[in-house]
Parts: sequence; structure tokens; C-alpha cells
Amino acid sequence: MKHNLLLVDDHPAFRDSVAWFLRREHYDVHAVGDGDEAANLLRGFRFDLVITDRHHPGMSADRIAELSERCIVLTCDWHEDGVHKFVPIEDLLELVKQVLAN
Repeated sequence: MKHNLLLVDDHPAFRDSVAWFLRREHYDVHAVGDGDEAANLLRGFRFDLVITDRHHPGMSADRIAELSERCIVLTCDWHEDGVHKFVPIEDLLELVKQVLAN
């Protein structure tokens, strides 16, 4: 069975990269850039898992998590030279598999 995932992140390069890796693992991925887009999709579709950034425009990640059955919330590190989202893709893919297995 192909799992239906919703990916929410307001940084296009990060969102597109993660979506690419998830699709390579044969997940059906809907990728959006803000919480309001995610909320609209969650009202009309059932997703097996939502992966969302902690901070993005629109509806909060906490509210998105409440609307979904399963949710992974990504956080970021703050550094003097800016914000860094470092998620080893292998770790994220393994976490997705574990969450969907339960």
C-alpha cells in the first residue's frame, strides 16, 4: 500500500529536497509552503502522516498536528549566521517508516 504524506515547509529548497527523497521511497507526497494550505488539504483528504516544520506562515504546527492522525514536527537550530535545518535524510526516512508501522 502506498502511503499518502503531507509535507509542510516554507523553504522551497528544503521542501523540494525532502519531497524528492520521500517520493524515491515510493511515498505519495503532497508538499505545501504554509500552514493554511496544509489545513485546507487536511480538511479534504486523509493523510497517513504529516511532516511539518515548527515555524511557517499560516496555521501553526501544533494545530496541524492536532488535525492529523500522525505528525512529525521538524525543528531547526539557530546560529549566529542564520537558521539551519539539519535533518539527516536517512534518519528522517527511518522515522517515517517507524511511525507508519505503528
